[in-house]
Amino acid sequence: QDNQYEYHQGPKAKRMSIKICSNDNGGVSRWSEIQTVRGVFKNFKSLPKNCPGFMLDSQVTVAHGLPWSIWVYPCGYDGDESGNIGVYLHCPSDRGVAEGIATHLKYKIRTEIKSLSRTASIDTCIDGTASGHHRFLPRDDAMIESMLVKGALVVHADIQIPAAATPPAWVPKSECTSLRKGMLRLLKGASEMGDVKFVVDGQDFFAHRHILRVRSAALYELVDAVGGDSRPSAIPISNVGKDEFTVLLRYVYANETPKWSTNESDGPCPRAVLEIADKFGCTGLKLVAEAELADNHIAAETAADLILLADCKHCALLKESAVLYFADNVDAVMSSDGWKRLSESSAILTEMIQVGFGGGKPLHDNIADGGYRRMYVSTLWAELEKRGLDLDGSKEILANRLEQSDAEVNHIFGVAGGDDEEDDAGDEE
Repeated sequence: QDNQYEYHQGPKAKRMSIKICSNDNGGVSRWSEIQTVRGVFKNFKSLPKNCPGFMLDSQVTVAHGLPWSIWVYPCGYDGDESGNIGVYLHCPSDRGVAEGIATHLKYKIRTEIKSLSRTASIDTCIDGTASGHHRFLPRDDAMIESMLVKGALVVHADIQIPAAATPPAWVPKSECTSLRKGMLRLLKGASEMGDVKFVVDGQDFFAHRHILRVRSAALYELVDAVGGDSRPSAIPISNVGKDEFTVLLRYVYANETPKWSTNESDGPCPRAVLEIADKFGCTGLKLVAEAELADNHIAAETAADLILLADCKHCALLKESAVLYFADNVDAVMSSDGWKRLSESSAILTEMIQVGFGGGKPLHDNIADGGYRRMYVSTLWAELEKRGLDLDGSKEILANRLEQSDAEVNHIFGVAGGDDEEDDAGDEE
């Protein structure tokens, strides 16, 4: 099979009616907000046409605190459905299975071409972990170029799960929007009222010293080094594009993240945005660019270079995604120009050889299954965010951060426990 995918036999789907869209809403009084996961299945037209039961699995994405992926059976889940594409929303979490979330949710599965969608009213259930549609799309329809995005079948799933009975505290979103717009107006007026000027690729950019001091310490250090408290002369910024510097300033002022285009010439380049965000310490922007690269830019010709970039910039998610892609497409990646550059690093080359020859252990989303170092990065991020810890860093750094947090908690409770025992001993005496 000369295609990008390594096939494996998928679990058998069982047709099953789930009364989620009934009048009583399945006994659920409130539903969570909609969160979306996305699966990209590249070179879809080149896939084999006569392999019923074989399944493709998308990258795992966290939504509602749970890991999700999208399963696609490109030739049907069995011989009876070989003319149809089966698509299912999969929740591999132990918690999801225990609470029946995978089979008790509201969702809409849709393609990137929004003319086609399926809701939860007609369901098929697989082993209590996935639900979807065994006849999502006739295979012949999927071969039409207008249904594909650059040759890929792109599937979205908009998910809602049962929410707590007590509604969450209301926050006036309009105030947040108003603040963001106000900060962008402030940035726009910096040419008259600002006290900082940067020169990037021949273009002047103006800003405010005190905002940089709070929001980007690295940019503020450049200002402070040349100007003190007085208005500094123009500060040149080298090796940075104008579009990417604009994205950086808009994030610094208003937490605005870029809208990526399918054509990089029409918008900011995610790799360049990642590098400038890393250079100037804007972690949130760096993570957004990293996620874009991991979701939409890994291919046979780019995987090796992205592994190098991720290792250099400590991008845990990007490296994990690119390495997983390499494990499924060893020959294609090793034939790329990027592989020659990767081969110059003996440490990374050794790691890739171990992955390519099956030396790695499977990833999971439960610490009981092997500790933090074998967990998916998206699961680590969710746990770090819950604890209010920094999300930036390599996977080893993220795991160390959580292990240190656990050790601190255990130490606190250990000390408290020891004091209680001493008090109890004193009482007995």
